[in-house]
Amino acid sequence: MGKKAKAGALAVLIGLSVAAACDDTTSETTAPRAGDAGAGSGAAGGGTGTTPGATTTVYAVAPAEQAAVFAPSEIASVAFVVNQGEVDQAQLAVQKATSAEVRAFAERMLSEHTQAALRLSAITPNAGATAASDPTSSVMARQDRLVGTDLATLSGAEFDVAYVTAQVDAHAKVVALLERALLPSLVAASTNTGSGAGTGLGSGTTPSISTADAQIVPPLTTELTAMRTTVAQHLVDALRLQQALRATLLGTSGVDAGGGVDAGTATDAGTGGRDAGAAEDAGEDAGEVEDAGEDAAGAP
Repeated sequence: MGKKAKAGALAVLIGLSVAAACDDTTSETTAPRAGDAGAGSGAAGGGTGTTPGATTTVYAVAPAEQAAVFAPSEIASVAFVVNQGEVDQAQLAVQKATSAEVRAFAERMLSEHTQAALRLSAITPNAGATAASDPTSSVMARQDRLVGTDLATLSGAEFDVAYVTAQVDAHAKVVALLERALLPSLVAASTNTGSGAGTGLGSGTTPSISTADAQIVPPLTTELTAMRTTVAQHLVDALRLQQALRATLLGTSGVDAGGGVDAGTATDAGTGGRDAGAAEDAGEDAGEVEDAGEDAAGAP
């Protein structure tokens, strides 16, 4: 697949909705992390991998649902950039967040993505070096830097909302990318080592892979399967935190989510209108009494 085709496929992937990213109907299991006992490779078609004495389930989608094909080394570069971007933004949030809940979330992102980065470096030590030259990873890294630059200019509640919103966006994109490209590519690669023939998958084909790439497929598949589960939970937690922040901000502003006037204010306005009407009626009544008095005085 050419660079332009792969860039277009990435654009489709990152445009998937949050609902699709959190879809509970997709196949998902928890697999041992890289280096754990029983870590296995993906098997043909079934999305499962086995090692002697253990079975590891690997996430995969049906071939027709796969949107793009990545080589194992490219997948490692993308995973490196994802973890690095999360670490960088979390470090900033730990320093700048004013909400205790936002700071706690950032500390968790910092810890968990740092650990993931360390595990990935044990599998593919050169992932960081190749990420800069990879057309997909380099663009993702640039986008992360732009978000970080924007966050650095904010403070207070504005920063909290912007950071959490960026987390919702980032995790939704990563889940979609894992589900529709990275994990299916690893499952396909595990069945195609050195075959020299491509298998039609989605918008591309699965090429034969090098011996070096073939060696990292099993542990990388295990790590990214675990990553998908973790990132999906991060997305849910970020959405809940975002909702809590919105409720706090909107609850103190006197304006509802649709931009309407606060219900209590509207009631007061209605009461004020009734009071004004009552005063006007009282004035008219007073005028009638005065007219009646003048008529009485002018009578013979």
